[in-house]
Amino acid sequence: MLEEQNKKIAKWLGLCWREPAYDDDSATPTYHKADNPKFDTWEGFRIIMENGPKQKWWDRFLDESRVGFVFFTGNLGKESVLQENKWNRTIKQDYIGPKLADALLEWIEKEEITNGSK
Repeated sequence: MLEEQNKKIAKWLGLCWREPAYDDDSATPTYHKADNPKFDTWEGFRIIMENGPKQKWWDRFLDESRVGFVFFTGNLGKESVLQENKWNRTIKQDYIGPKLADALLEWIEKEEITNGSK
């Protein structure tokens, strides 16, 4: 995944992105590019899963990209003190891991074309 693609995902997740800062006398950046997240890694997957659900668009992404699904936990109408009846969202097994970044980037690019850039 290219740096610009990682930057775009970071922006949509509400994360900071560090641009290279140079000393006056040097062509070498004062920080290493590794400071920015790489979303096509397992660490990147963790960052997406930590920050994505906090975004207003997350459920739409799961639905429209068909990456996610909804499931019910509870006792189907029976009262239970052990488990709360509720609907939950999660991602499909095929997208657990770095592949999620590709699906998210594809959805973001479609969103930007359809609704304008974020």
